[in-house]
Amino acid sequence: MSELIATAASSINAFTLAKRVAAFNVPVLIQGETGAGKECVAKYIHTVAFGENDNAPYIGVNCAAIPENMLEATLFGYDKGAFTGALREGNPGKFELANHGTLFLDEINSLPFHIQGTLLRAIQEKEVRRIGSQKILAVDVRLISATNMNMDHLIKDGKFRSDLYYRLNVLNLSLPRLTERKEDILLLASMFLSKYSRRYHIEIPPLSKENQALLLQASWTGNVRELENVIHRYVILSKCQNISIRDCMETTALLPAECPPEPETICIAPGTLDEMEKEIIRIFLEKNNGNRSQTANELGISRTTLWKKIST
Repeated sequence: MSELIATAASSINAFTLAKRVAAFNVPVLIQGETGAGKECVAKYIHTVAFGENDNAPYIGVNCAAIPENMLEATLFGYDKGAFTGALREGNPGKFELANHGTLFLDEINSLPFHIQGTLLRAIQEKEVRRIGSQKILAVDVRLISATNMNMDHLIKDGKFRSDLYYRLNVLNLSLPRLTERKEDILLLASMFLSKYSRRYHIEIPPLSKENQALLLQASWTGNVRELENVIHRYVILSKCQNISIRDCMETTALLPAECPPEPETICIAPGTLDEMEKEIIRIFLEKNNGNRSQTANELGISRTTLWKKIST
């Protein structure tokens, strides 16, 4: 991504700082609530630092999403025979894969205490060693981490090493919650309307004054991610009669009226966002006689993304 969307002073300040820190290859810690856009900022820093046409890798890891017994192997890799179930040829870790690029560690607060020391050494020495190997590998990685928790509290409770925290927090970015940047809400909504209308080849649905007011008045506990999901539903259901943003704020997308079929209009039953996406993909696959390449092209996504969406 080449730009971040902002008109509110709080977000402009944060994004301006993000652009400045990209000039320095030092660890950056991004703090903000869930859904505030921490990974978007990390990708932005990477793009500014390396240039949009650069082949430098960007590797993202959610520390909370990987089982604790697999996290060390995921980060640092392993050699053949390192443990039961290991690949015969071994496997590189995320540090190796991110060499000469950016490694983004999301939810760093979830990192198990016994792995924190290994991470600290990797940052200090700029080298890693795969599990089961004696070989030291030099790595040149721009490290960006993110948290949605108060790290001072974790340190006081003995759950996070203070020396690692200070290594990660050389430069700090704090992202405001969406309700603190209300001037950005309609701008972001417009961007998401365009994004999903292009994806589904649907005319961009208008936002009435009433719907705009609903967007501005919402509490947005899920921040930008929640706003994007609401607009995603709104685009998918835009051909339904009298559809309102209020209807799309419900996770089950309850509709106020029937959704009658129209020429060249896809009509799907209301449900969760994942369910509606899968139904759209199923309809396109059926129309294209199972041709995944053609379906992915029409939906504006890659074949890999298409496969992931239908196999989960």
